[in-house]
Amino acid sequence: MECPQGYERINATFCHDINECRLQGMCPNGECLNTIGSYRCRCKSGFVPDHLLSSCVVDNNPIVSEEKGPCYRFFSPGKQCLHPIAVQLSQQICCCTVGKAWGPHCEKCPVPGTDAFKEICPGGMGYTVPSVPRNPIRVLPPARTNTVHPPIRTTNRQYITKEEAIEALSVPEKNNPRIPEQKEVYGDHGQV
Repeated sequence: MECPQGYERINATFCHDINECRLQGMCPNGECLNTIGSYRCRCKSGFVPDHLLSSCVVDNNPIVSEEKGPCYRFFSPGKQCLHPIAVQLSQQICCCTVGKAWGPHCEKCPVPGTDAFKEICPGGMGYTVPSVPRNPIRVLPPARTNTVHPPIRTTNRQYITKEEAIEALSVPEKNNPRIPEQKEVYGDHGQV
């Protein structure tokens, strides 16, 4: 008897789930969660799952932090923060507008034109980018099999093979009156 992937044979008639999380090196930069026949990774802040959900990689599109802190108009050569603004601001609003340093630990704002500045201020000096909540539903295909599935047709008439990950709107986003209603067709199964 052969066991399915993610299981090990105990005897001639019984397969037992392998706890992949006990194996060394599982889920770097995250926490391994054993599932039936597999595992998945819960990633640390700043990391996202890779396309196989088997490890955590650096998030190249981080959400701008909304954490508020003191904003300082002057950062002295002696690394002192001076002239605080009367209200608490996010690091982005502070450093992309009038601030020279931010936060309870007096972190110097990045110099305009540097990669660090572009990360905090993608719109440039004087502009802030609102934080858009990212909660798309990641729909990932099952492990490859020998069965043939029809391609999925999306609303913008592109085709997706079963091996590609897709993003879908959650129900509250789909029912948003500001988003025009569109029919989605999935193979021969009809409309959603």
